[in-house]
Amino acid sequence: MHMVLEHKFVDRYFTTLIKYMPETLKDRLFDIIQRMSSQGLNIYGNLPSFLDKMDKEKKLEFLNNIRGMLKANLVTVDGFYQSIVDGDDA
Repeated sequence: MHMVLEHKFVDRYFTTLIKYMPETLKDRLFDIIQRMSSQGLNIYGNLPSFLDKMDKEKKLEFLNNIRGMLKANLVTVDGFYQSIVDGDDA
């Protein structure tokens, strides 16, 4: 139950943060993401050391959860991308 409440709080926090974020900060974040993607930054490269002391079952559970989140977020990003390509979004 605690994790559900924590997730809701974090989700609402980021929703509010993005909603009221100044355009200059959005532009700065855009630049950072552009640089990260052009440099091929591997944010998951340190997973082996993070998982080092976990047992096999816990490692697989963790990685399966990460895969699920990445897939769900990729579907969302792909949907946004396609709606812009199709002209459904300004």
